[in-house]
Amino acid sequence: MRDLTKEMNNTMNFSSHVIKEYKCCKCGQLIKVIRLVINGKVRIANRCKVCDDRELEKEALQAYKNLQISKRERLFNEFSLISEGLKKSTFENYHPTNKELAEAKKIAKDYVDVFNEYKGLMFVGDYGVGKSHLSYSICKEVREKGFTSIFISVPELLTKLKSTFNNTGIYTEEELLIALKNVDLLVLDDIGADYPTEWAISKLFEVINSRVGKNNVYTTNSNAKELINKVGKRNFSRMMENIQLVKMNGNDFRLKNSKIWN
Repeated sequence: MRDLTKEMNNTMNFSSHVIKEYKCCKCGQLIKVIRLVINGKVRIANRCKVCDDRELEKEALQAYKNLQISKRERLFNEFSLISEGLKKSTFENYHPTNKELAEAKKIAKDYVDVFNEYKGLMFVGDYGVGKSHLSYSICKEVREKGFTSIFISVPELLTKLKSTFNNTGIYTEEELLIALKNVDLLVLDDIGADYPTEWAISKLFEVINSRVGKNNVYTTNSNAKELINKVGKRNFSRMMENIQLVKMNGNDFRLKNSKIWN
């Protein structure tokens, strides 16, 4: 086989030779400065291939990270349903009014610290004590750690699933169920809010059963007996698997600045 340089010289005006050598100040690699003449145009090759490769690797890694961040944000924004007031909720602006609520806040923060140990929380208590506040705060913190999360109330979830029947929703039922199944953390807010139909209980089982062994957070105003009646024994059994019960009783935060009429 003929020498590549000779081949190029025979087909075009090409020449090359090393005019200088030095060590890269970043990696210490020996760099050869090459003078190239291609069709009468002079070019100088003076780059460190090792550093170039490292820079490309760094750019590729950053692009992958950006893609993952975009995926997390898109999943959260597309499938979560959150009221405007709740969007402002953080651990910092949750101010417990008694020891039980303070303990609930501590448990919520600890859950984030050790997240991905595949367990769950169930916040149980009165209206307006901050169950949704703490659950949403968990959602936000988990996303900041690089995980995906979805926050949705059960009544809104059932409405969203129903919207797939007549194609009024953006997504199909299958797409919704797959998103709920695969997300790193699922928060089902206000479970047991009403007495659902057999269809609703069946759909809840599909969601809850797909989440067994994964990270889940539930909030409810119902006690155990009420919850069994509302979601069914099978759903209740699945929900309580590897779950930590967090009781939250106290005054309604939403009424603290309101005057109750007679």
